[in-house]
Amino acid sequence: MIVILDSLHEREHVRKELDLYAGFVQAGGYLVVNDTHLEGTRWLPAGDPGPAGAVSEFLTTHSEFKVTRSQPDFLVSCFHAGLLVRL
Repeated sequence: MIVILDSLHEREHVRKELDLYAGFVQAGGYLVVNDTHLEGTRWLPAGDPGPAGAVSEFLTTHSEFKVTRSQPDFLVSCFHAGLLVRL
């Protein structure tokens, strides 16, 4: 199973999404957080770490997930630090 998050990219919103949808992902499944590369760009409010910050915060309390670098060969992706696998 794959759950893909790609809506409002502010940290607080993404963190709420992570908490809401993580329970749908079974062991071996993926939780994909898009646009983890946006921190420090004009697409986020100043000082908001966005999706990357939400992922970092989420992982401190959800040891059943980890960021994985093993992914299909994508030419381009928007989830550099947001491909989470449930252990």
